[in-house]
Amino acid sequence: MNLKFENSETSMTLSKNFLLEIGKYKRRVNTTDRYGKDGAVPTGDQMVDSRKISLAYQPVAKSDSAYLDIINDIIGFFNISLTPFYLVDVETARRCEIVLLDAEDEAEVEGLERRIGKNELDFEMLDGHWEDSAASIVYSDTGGIETGENISVNNSADIDCYPIIRIEPYQSNTNFTIKNLTTGAFFTLGSNSFVPGAEFIINSQAGTINLSITGSLIELSSALASGSGFIKLLPGINQIEYTSVFGAVDVEVEFRKRYAF
Repeated sequence: MNLKFENSETSMTLSKNFLLEIGKYKRRVNTTDRYGKDGAVPTGDQMVDSRKISLAYQPVAKSDSAYLDIINDIIGFFNISLTPFYLVDVETARRCEIVLLDAEDEAEVEGLERRIGKNELDFEMLDGHWEDSAASIVYSDTGGIETGENISVNNSADIDCYPIIRIEPYQSNTNFTIKNLTTGAFFTLGSNSFVPGAEFIINSQAGTINLSITGSLIELSSALASGSGFIKLLPGINQIEYTSVFGAVDVEVEFRKRYAF
């Protein structure tokens, strides 16, 4: 395993003496005894909890200051101004989003304080899943898609994932619907500002809706019609349909496949 940290600005490659331990893959589920029958029934939403990650490592230095530099460089990498943070497995090209919980500095043996450490970093793995380091992107054909047309998006992994969908109109478009025909989920957006040169960005993972106009992002969750919401991609082929009376649009679907391990 070849690991590195990433923040919003840079990355830090970890040496082979960083030993990784990941908590259990655990669903939010309990059981209740069946009334008058054998067995039990599940309760809870059965979604996946966040997980703990521990990284044990052994800093080695010839002076106190050099030793402390090693530790403080790691802590500084996780300055909150540099979020988000990821642990990346370079060999499998997968990553997981993390936050630093605590850091421990302990000498390997008495008398070698700030020379050889037996240290540990503890993180929370926020999503509970790994995801592709590089996003997959599916575009509509040149000239966009017309009402009633759809594009196919293949989530070839075994776990649902949450896309970022970008939409650009060819003419003023005050109302449109994007629907995943595979799941039946859809969202309808309406805005008088959705004109050529503008772009709607619907992030299903973050739960945000923004309208980009001349490089400025405007939060526009108020444009979401009542009864509609964010969509996800099931494992396999997902048919994403566009519907509107206001002409064709360009559609881009960006997603990262997710994995339990």
